[in-house]
Amino acid sequence: MAENFFTHQTRMMKLGHLTAYTLHRYRRSYELHLSTTFGLLPFTAISAMDIEDQMVEQRDIPSSGKSIRNRHGLLLSILMHGHKRLGLRPDNPAELTRLPSKDGELGRQVRFFQHGKWRPWPGRW
Repeated sequence: MAENFFTHQTRMMKLGHLTAYTLHRYRRSYELHLSTTFGLLPFTAISAMDIEDQMVEQRDIPSSGKSIRNRHGLLLSILMHGHKRLGLRPDNPAELTRLPSKDGELGRQVRFFQHGKWRPWPGRW
């Protein structure tokens, strides 16, 4: 199923709707993060629970919230292609997934120095 999606995306690239680099990134992301879980399952057997389990695995790697959302977006697109364009299933289970927030728990925290904390670096500023 994913190969059919990438064949369609190759056509879209030839029409100028995405770049060769973007298509390459999609394929690479699929191969590294999605194919091991979803490439082995029959397309019609993928459930919302499978997707949630995969997201938990991604957090355990750990991956940033943005990376998880990007990979989920690719999976959503592949499932949408099979659902809407090919009619292989009646739904898209990826639509039900709750994604990590943009400021997720894995994100960097911004910290500011207090006035007194600058003293250890005399002459720096």
